[in-house]
Amino acid sequence: MGYVAMHVMVPEAEILDISVRRQKQGNGLGKTLMKNVVAHCRQRGVETIHLETAAGDDHALAFFRSMGFSTIRRRQGYYEDAGDALAMALDIGGEP
Repeated sequence: MGYVAMHVMVPEAEILDISVRRQKQGNGLGKTLMKNVVAHCRQRGVETIHLETAAGDDHALAFFRSMGFSTIRRRQGYYEDAGDALAMALDIGGEP
C-alpha cells in the first residue's frame, strides 16, 4: 500500500523515498506514514527531517507543505532532464 525509505543520523534524518500505491492515494495513508516517520524520529532524538523533491511536482510539494515542510534551497539541473529539485526540511525539535 505504501512505504517510506529513510536514514537517520541524529540529529538529522533524510527521507529518501515515500510512495503510496496510486489506487490508495487520497485516503490519508501518506499522512499516516509521515506522522509515523515524525514520531519515530522524535523518539530517536532527531531535530530536523530533510527530503528532496522535483520542483515541478505540484502534488508532492502540496503534500510536503501540508505536513509542515518548508523549502530551504533549489538545486538547479538536479535531474537528468535538467529539472530542478527542491530541498525541504521539517524541524521537529527532537525531544525523546
